[in-house]
Amino acid sequence: MNTAFNTRSCRRCSQKKIRCDKAQPCASCIKSASECVFPGPDRAPRRKKQPLKAQLVSRLKSLEKEVQNLTEKLETVNHNSRRHPQPAEKSSAVNGERGKLFVDRGSSQYINHEVLVDLETQRALGGSYQAIQDSQHCKHRLEKAKDESETQEVPSIGGEHKMVPGNGFLFQHSSIAVFLSDFYPNSVQHSILWDLFEESIAPLTMIFHKPSLAKTLNGAAATTSPDDRASEAVRFAVYFAAITSMDPERCKHVFDRERGSLQQHYRFATEQALARANFLQSHNLTVLQATILYLTCLRGEDDAAFVWAMTAAVHRIAQGLGLHRDGTYLGLNPFETEVRRRLWWELYLLDCQSSEFRAIGTQVKVGTYDTELPLNIHDSDISLESKSFPNERYSFTDWVTATVIRLALARSWLIAHLPDGMSAAEQISSTALSHVRSLRQERLFVTAIEVLEFAYLLETDPRTKQWSWVFEGYPQWHAAIFVLRQIGVGPQTMLTDRAWAVAFKVVTRWRNNDFQKDGVTSELVSHLMEQAAVAQGCTWDGGEIKDEPQSPPDIVS
Repeated sequence: MNTAFNTRSCRRCSQKKIRCDKAQPCASCIKSASECVFPGPDRAPRRKKQPLKAQLVSRLKSLEKEVQNLTEKLETVNHNSRRHPQPAEKSSAVNGERGKLFVDRGSSQYINHEVLVDLETQRALGGSYQAIQDSQHCKHRLEKAKDESETQEVPSIGGEHKMVPGNGFLFQHSSIAVFLSDFYPNSVQHSILWDLFEESIAPLTMIFHKPSLAKTLNGAAATTSPDDRASEAVRFAVYFAAITSMDPERCKHVFDRERGSLQQHYRFATEQALARANFLQSHNLTVLQATILYLTCLRGEDDAAFVWAMTAAVHRIAQGLGLHRDGTYLGLNPFETEVRRRLWWELYLLDCQSSEFRAIGTQVKVGTYDTELPLNIHDSDISLESKSFPNERYSFTDWVTATVIRLALARSWLIAHLPDGMSAAEQISSTALSHVRSLRQERLFVTAIEVLEFAYLLETDPRTKQWSWVFEGYPQWHAAIFVLRQIGVGPQTMLTDRAWAVAFKVVTRWRNNDFQKDGVTSELVSHLMEQAAVAQGCTWDGGEIKDEPQSPPDIVS
């Protein structure tokens, strides 16, 4: 037996993790009758550490670096989008809608398809090569479709204008009107019509930035064959609106023509200009401005149904341009954002007006848009070079409607939040609760009467005569219906006498002037008017009162 000692434990003791006396053989191996083998004199190799932790740390550092790079790229993209409007994205209250606006050469197109939005986001952030290729392909297709629409607006050889199907038939397009040179006013008439527009149209339909519009129109006034179809459409829409706002006598005195004749003249020219601009396919904001101004000024007896149907089409076009999204969510500059806000809210008012003809809900629903109200500012307060939004003014501005809208919304909010009475937990008696409701009903009745009186004043007062054309287009039928119902079912008092006096005046006037007289709302008002007349001891026959010497009538329910 070799009793030499070793510096290291034998392999069996090492595996069993028991103490080895390092003898050759060791006592443990002798006891178990096992072969005792000692390792060589070289140093035992170190046990390799598990690589999992190191790999995790490495991956984490790599991810942190990638996130940092993406964040820097995102900040760069956002900074550039604020300086030069590009497709941008931001979530909002519009049902969580994510969308992008593509802007190029005066045209724009809005998309909210999830796949296209994600592709464009990946491209902007430097995503995969395939995502970039797909995004560029989609953008190319959008631009190609826009270019095809624009090329269709240019006259072809021989002077015949290439019309897109779906535009000309709406306005009964005539080949003799391919060139509208005969419809342009002379320079003196142009100046008169522009002054009328500034005085009677712009304060209430502020869909344009007047300094920019004046520059466009004054430049176009020098020629009768503009190459820009959008400017031509706006120009004739402005002329048509100016004539619509004129008093018949004044029109005859200034232009030596009947107002009806001039209206037909410029209406036809506007319709042909819109058809030439392919307004149904156009991605141009200026063309949409001309279309909405044209629809707002239609006041003919047979125009109500046409405006109602066309408003739905215009609403779809506006969505295609992304007007239902506020410009701050799309990375647009303050000037573009303000112009788009004005146009969207003018469409909103047009939708409210036209929906009354069919007594159907509006196209623009709450929750489908996040476009903020336009600012109450002067046009001189903002320009294309503006880097930030100007502060709002707390006074009347160039755009009177901005102030009126805010007053109307504030009043509506106050009325809507009138107390409904105390809760049962407060143990208010039924008598007290009934009294509170009676006071609330009377307050609403007085408010409705004041609305009718104020509406009549706006239409007839000499101080607002220049704007009467637009007030007549928005008869306050809802207030009239409420007043007439109260007259018909309530006790006869001094308040009901006051209500009947104003109701008779406004309803008679509105039925004679309203271009929606054949609508459902007008028919309902006629029925309520008959009931209210009976309650007042007389009869009403389409605007004529006939006194009846009879005892006070029974209340009509």
